Amino acid sequence: MSKADEKKLEQMLKDFETANPDAGKHFRTLLSDTPALKDNLLEAIGKGHLERIEAIPAGMAGAPGGFASKDTTVAGVAVKANTILISTTGLEAAGKDVKVANTMRMILTHESEHAVNKDAILKAGKAFEDKLTAISKGPSPHDYTPPLKQKADSDRLREATDQIGGLRLRLSRCCRQCLDHHAAPL
Repeated sequence: MSKADEKKLEQMLKDFETANPDAGKHFRTLLSDTPALKDNLLEAIGKGHLERIEAIPAGMAGAPGGFASKDTTVAGVAVKANTILISTTGLEAAGKDVKVANTMRMILTHESEHAVNKDAILKAGKAFEDKLTAISKGPSPHDYTPPLKQKADSDRLREATDQIGGLRLRLSRCCRQCLDHHAAPL
């Protein structure tokens, strides 16, 4: 993780904070209290997979977070590739409630895992599309069951792995807090 990556992350945080002052302040607090999350973001930046952090569009207000691996439209709003989307409502509540703060840590880590693993995710998506195209060009009947099952299994594993990353972060933070509060003098 280079100084250049740290400067890029700082600029992303400034941009987010300018657009969302309260949420941005709480995002900074989460990052300062969660080194593993910051490391994930810096790794994604270093790979060229993270360029922006933005608020979730209003039409998706109930969603806690997301990662756009390519240019897309979310709730009628254009979102550029390599953007982590995060709930400003969740971040603002994180400043008042430790449970919400921990949930936001987990969500941000999960989404940052998607950013870190962007290449593998896109490669798997392309392979799936290629299999469907090959089947569609073959003789009838077209049985899409095997690639659909494989895609579902692959997506489930990826999502579970990224969720485990978020849970690990939360567990390590809880362990660190417990040790800080109950460490016996040497």
